[in-house]
Formats: sequence, C-alpha cells, structure tokens
Amino acid sequence: MRPSLGVWAPDLTDEERREMGLPTTTLARKVRWIPSEGLIEAGLRNGDIIVEMDGSTKRESHAEAETRVRMTYAEGDRVELVVWRDGERHTLDAPLD
Repeated sequence: MRPSLGVWAPDLTDEERREMGLPTTTLARKVRWIPSEGLIEAGLRNGDIIVEMDGSTKRESHAEAETRVRMTYAEGDRVELVVWRDGERHTLDAPLD
C-alpha cells in the first residue's frame, strides 16, 4: 500500500527509553532497516532513533505510524523526521515512497 514511510523502526522498550533519558510516553523508534533509497539520500541511518514525525511526538507503533502515513499523505509527499543520533537531534526532509 502506498504511501509508506519506507523504514522498519520498532518502538523502543520502556527500559531502553529510560537508559536514553527519553520519556516513555513519546515517540522513540529505532531504525533497523531502510529499504527506501530516498530516505537514505535524506540522511536517515540504521541506528537512528526517530523522536518526531511532522511535528508529532506521540508514541505509536510501527503499524500505527504506517497507518497514519497512509491516511494522511499522498505518494511523493515529504515528512519532516527528527532523529536522535550520537547524542544530537537531526532534522531530515524525508520522501514517502
């Protein structure tokens, strides 16, 4: 189904969140697999922690995020992703596949 965020990023456990100093109620999904060339070109890397998607920091599962993308955006749209990498926040302009 299209569009898709184009990344496999499971939700961090509450324990992983505590270890990183992140709230248990907000978005924190660790990037494990990036099949989308567009996301790679946008700067997304395996190991990044997605902490915000288009201004939303609401905690959601991979399935919930994909459903939201499919219901809100069209193929070719772009979303702003904020990721945590090496102790710093990075903002990426990510294309949807």
